[in-house]
Amino acid sequence: MSNTKRFLIGILVAALLAMVSLLAACSGEKPKPGSTPEMVRGIVLVTTQRIAVPDYVEATGTVRAAQSAQLASQVLGTITHVGVHEGDRVRRGQVLITIERSPAARCLSERPGRTPGIA
Repeated sequence: MSNTKRFLIGILVAALLAMVSLLAACSGEKPKPGSTPEMVRGIVLVTTQRIAVPDYVEATGTVRAAQSAQLASQVLGTITHVGVHEGDRVRRGQVLITIERSPAARCLSERPGRTPGIA
C-alpha cells in the first residue's frame, strides 16, 4: 500500500471519528424556552488578601516527660545547693544537689591519723 493511500485512509478515519463524536454529543432533549433560572441565595463573597501568618501555634495543655526518675539521698542533711532546675536535662554523674556535711563527718575528718568512715 502506498503512502498516499495510507494518508487518505487516515484522513477518512479521522473524519469519521469526528462526525461520530459530534453526533453523540447532540442530545435529543431541548431546553424548555420559558423556564426560569435557579436562584441561589445566602452566598457571601470574600475578597482574598495576602497576610502574614505566624509560624507558631499557642495552645493549652499538659506536657509530660517521656522519662523520669525519683531521687533519694543515702544520708540525712540540709541541702545547701541545688544545681539543676525542673525540666533540665541531666547527665550520669552530674552533681544535682549538695548536702551539708554532718557534724560527725566533720569530726572524723578533723582527727589526724584516722581513716574516714571508721569510728
